[in-house]
Amino acid sequence: MIRDVLIQNFRCFRNSSFRNFRKVNLIGGKNNSGKTAFLEAIFLNTSPRTASVDMLRQFRQIDTSFVQEMPERAWNNFFLDKTKPASIEIIGNSGRFKLDLTCDESVENILNIIDDSKEQNGNFQAIKELFSNKEAVKSTLQLTDTTNGQTNTLATLVAHSKGITGKNHHTISNKDIFLIPASLKLSDKALSEEFGKADLAGKSDRLLQAFQIIDENIEAIKTINIGQATVYLKSKNEDFKPIGLYGDAINKVSHFILKIINSESSILLIDEIENGIHSTAQERLWKKIFELAEEFDVQIFATTHSIEMIASFIRVVNEEDVAGGYYEFFRHHKTNEISSNTHDVNTLLFELENNIAVRGE
Repeated sequence: MIRDVLIQNFRCFRNSSFRNFRKVNLIGGKNNSGKTAFLEAIFLNTSPRTASVDMLRQFRQIDTSFVQEMPERAWNNFFLDKTKPASIEIIGNSGRFKLDLTCDESVENILNIIDDSKEQNGNFQAIKELFSNKEAVKSTLQLTDTTNGQTNTLATLVAHSKGITGKNHHTISNKDIFLIPASLKLSDKALSEEFGKADLAGKSDRLLQAFQIIDENIEAIKTINIGQATVYLKSKNEDFKPIGLYGDAINKVSHFILKIINSESSILLIDEIENGIHSTAQERLWKKIFELAEEFDVQIFATTHSIEMIASFIRVVNEEDVAGGYYEFFRHHKTNEISSNTHDVNTLLFELENNIAVRGE
């Protein structure tokens, strides 16, 4: 389990330390206080490979055409200051792991990056010819393990006029980790596959229970294979209908509940967990999340803008005596450095009852 996270020069973080995380962690704060970037830091540290970098680039909606037009700027938003390395260090029950990110415009060992690479983008020969012209290579990003003071290159990515070419040099064996961005909606195919896994393992009842928190009339779930497989829900006195007709809250809940029950002993990162979920359902949903996190040994980090979501979380932590912590991210008014407040439960209850700001205001 992750206990502490130390971040330097990554995204919006200059030099920040976050301590004493629990099984289920909720992060609040104003816009641009680093909540999403914090989840991305954990994701990249735990899964330091080219596919993870590409996923974060897509989540930030950085199109390949942008990289092709301006490859020298491909990695800018991974750094507060691109001229300096960034580092993400995680300390947990299994020890500590420090990941360094470096960006430069050198082309040393470029051919080694693409030789025997299974992850090259575009035509291999065309890229190889491109790299023979060193001026065409604009920037490289390297992920390195510096935990023990020695540099061990894990992955290298090269930005050029045809896109991005990457190679994984070493694989770090760690816990499975999943990142659910605020705007991500599972496709019918992906949702059907996740539900099928849970159903075959005899765990789909947990999803139905979560759905009934959102809509008490839902009484059954199944996958129907007509054309493309789709999850269908049945409400009382109604026929089965596609899950897409049940609104954003059901889609959001289905995504993270299925990840919890299908991915035992993993880490789950959820951005803007409150999206679409009505305040009247939030407290019961938190109870279900804590129950499932304990049952399947999943550590959860979630962000929110919602004062109702924070209040319901704190009430559940207080009443149920569960392993949860709320972290208030904020920027220092003088240094602009990102920090967090971790008030105890009684203090938070007092602040909420007296309308004292708890979202980094």
